Amino acid sequence: MPSSSAIERKLKREIAARKAAEALLEQKSLELFNANQQLEVALKQTEARSEASFCD
Repeated sequence: MPSSSAIERKLKREIAARKAAEALLEQKSLELFNANQQLEVALKQTEARSEASFCD
C-alpha cells in the first residue's frame, strides 16, 4: 500500500495538473472569443461593402 506521503504527492500533482489544464482552457477560450469577435466585425464590414456595391 502506498504511503501517505506518496498519496499526498500524487494528489498535489493531480491538483497542479488540473489547475494547469483550467488555465490553458481559459486562455484558449479567450483566444476563441477574440477570434470570433474579429470575425463578426469582418462579416459586418463585408456585408456593408456588399450592400454599398449592390446599391450603386
